[in-house]
Amino acid sequence: CYTTFQAEGSTYLPKGVELSNYPAQELATQTGLTNLPASFTASVFSAWLYIPDAYGEAGLTFSNQTSDTGPANGGLQINIYNDAAQTPQLVINAYDASTAAIVQATYDFTGWSEWVWLAISIDTSTQIIQVYVNSGDGDNALTAASEVWDSTNSISASSNQPWHLVPFGIVNPVIGSNNIAQLLIPSDAYGSPGSSIVDWVNGKIYLIRGIPTDQGYPSPGSIRSYSAELATQNPIASAFLTTSSGGQWYCGDADPVTGSIIIQGSNNTTLGGANAYPIGKYDPNTLALTGSFGAGASIPSYPTSIWAGESLVCVGVGTLASSGLTQIGYAFLKESDFSGSVAIIRTDNMTQAGAYLSIVSGDVDNRGLMCRGASGATKGSAFLTEENFAAEVSAVHLWEIIILPGAETYNPATWPATNPYISNITVGMIAASAIDPAWTTMQAATSIGYDVSDGNVIMDVNTTTSVVNKRYIIKVNSVTAAVMWATPIFGYVDDLPLSRINGVIAILSSSNIGVINTSTGALSVSSIGGLSSISSTGSDNISGLVLAALSYTQGAGNPVPVSGTPSSFTGWALLGDAQIITVRQAGIADLFFTPTTDFVDLSVAATRRLFITDAGQAQNLGADGSGALGVPPAVFLTVTGGGLPATADTFAANNGTGGAFLETNGPLTFTPVNPPGATATAPASTNMVGDFQNGNIYAFNLDAQTDNGAQRKWLRTWRATQQATMQ
Repeated sequence: CYTTFQAEGSTYLPKGVELSNYPAQELATQTGLTNLPASFTASVFSAWLYIPDAYGEAGLTFSNQTSDTGPANGGLQINIYNDAAQTPQLVINAYDASTAAIVQATYDFTGWSEWVWLAISIDTSTQIIQVYVNSGDGDNALTAASEVWDSTNSISASSNQPWHLVPFGIVNPVIGSNNIAQLLIPSDAYGSPGSSIVDWVNGKIYLIRGIPTDQGYPSPGSIRSYSAELATQNPIASAFLTTSSGGQWYCGDADPVTGSIIIQGSNNTTLGGANAYPIGKYDPNTLALTGSFGAGASIPSYPTSIWAGESLVCVGVGTLASSGLTQIGYAFLKESDFSGSVAIIRTDNMTQAGAYLSIVSGDVDNRGLMCRGASGATKGSAFLTEENFAAEVSAVHLWEIIILPGAETYNPATWPATNPYISNITVGMIAASAIDPAWTTMQAATSIGYDVSDGNVIMDVNTTTSVVNKRYIIKVNSVTAAVMWATPIFGYVDDLPLSRINGVIAILSSSNIGVINTSTGALSVSSIGGLSSISSTGSDNISGLVLAALSYTQGAGNPVPVSGTPSSFTGWALLGDAQIITVRQAGIADLFFTPTTDFVDLSVAATRRLFITDAGQAQNLGADGSGALGVPPAVFLTVTGGGLPATADTFAANNGTGGAFLETNGPLTFTPVNPPGATATAPASTNMVGDFQNGNIYAFNLDAQTDNGAQRKWLRTWRATQQATMQ
């Protein structure tokens, strides 16, 4: 279906996107920008910014620096601040391949009350840097407050160095223990919980009653929800686990895509019943059952039924059609009781995902520990290792299960054909002697986790042999299984899957809280008192909180109870340092950046009109940004009001050639107001065609040299031969 209409003009409406300093949001490429030259002398940057002084201290950094506080590698760093944040407001630094400074320039600009267009053009070979702004009063060239040139070298752009966009004033709370807040358990039919699921990303804690034992099961199991904040609190909601989809607790996790709680349980009241255990999906707010997977059976058989599990973890994976912008949740279930297999299901529709992988073997009953690995637009994964050996061994395995975009295209009706987008690999063996040269043998790991800061694996390992250090927290390379560091610990309790590990992890004992820097393995220890009977701990360095099951007594030097928490109790609690966090946002739209062959001279008005109209409105740069310079830039982050999908997360897709930016602590949100849009006048009576499926509008214009960013090609037909030729 097509529509032809008369058009007098059309309006370009870019939408502003906000990044927050807490939880710290970041957009970053996985590696260097695709197709970017290893070095360049000239480049141009253009963006619309919304950081009014009313926001308080606000700003943004666009950079490929490992550390934005100083030179860490070759590349470019653009820091933008409003008046409340600092003076000067613009700081531009460029570095060569040896990390030596090429230019360091600063500029004062105080007109941040509304949207501001900022453009920067650099040519290191001729030592020229230009900065222009427009805040509604015309284009203005800024004069540098300071400008120091050290060389004419090229700006380095390593293919391995990610580029990122981050807001000013990132808040990373320190994990502490000055205060304690009890998670209250009312005296009701839902009973006392003995286990937990933590969704740090969405700020939720779930306490669960109903752990199977050899003596039988509590009947029925239950779940309670709380907020991950340092406050005394009653449950937000409480519910019984539904018998038809697992009335008793076995294992579970939070779906990172939707926040739904995925739980496997037994629908039996004794251990002598059927062996198939269904998986239920529970609403994170109401705790109501919203879906289930698996039927009852005496001998379970995937994909219709499933054995009891030791461990269940959930990940999100981008879809192929959306280029990762849309994610689907998957659950990995490591079966127990002699099965070394991992079954995988989709959590959006609770159907089998076409993967039943036989992985663990060689230890007692082929048992294994598992943790969530990568989760996001380009990949989802889980890591496994053995759980229980009859006798100590010289090395343990590390396995990885990988789900790639495209897994969602699998048709369950084709089983036993498997999903080609799901696979597993043996990463390698972790030798006891690689942990400690004095070790010759080791037991299986007692806990395993994943460090999202660098994508490697954290493990708690020990030995019973006669050595000085019998227990370590280790970091293992997720590609080679090499031990990266090993930190000896003694007397601490940790439950790594309960922790969001992002460069820091906390471990707890009755007398100390230990904080490990997961980059170096360095352990910092602080004294603590009043704690005993610690049975489980998980930490989060984004919120600065530690969750623990323990007994507490108030006293001098002990954590101070927050309002409402009693002076002594036994149960679940959050520890942390009460602190006031000021949340700041920074808005941005139409971020354009690219190296150029020649210097882009912004002193020429016609050049500026490529990025901003004469009326001070956002210029339509085309879907891929090629409208400015004739070719797509390396980076063009944009969301337009007329495009689909018009979600804030679309901004990270990068319509340029450099590859997508991945979000940390998303989703993104829109700014309260948008940059000024531009009206492009089309000749009266122009015939235009609308494509309702793709949201495109087409017009026949012989003067246009490109079509949606691509070079236009003409098809010529010769009357004599009817043979078409392309030019």
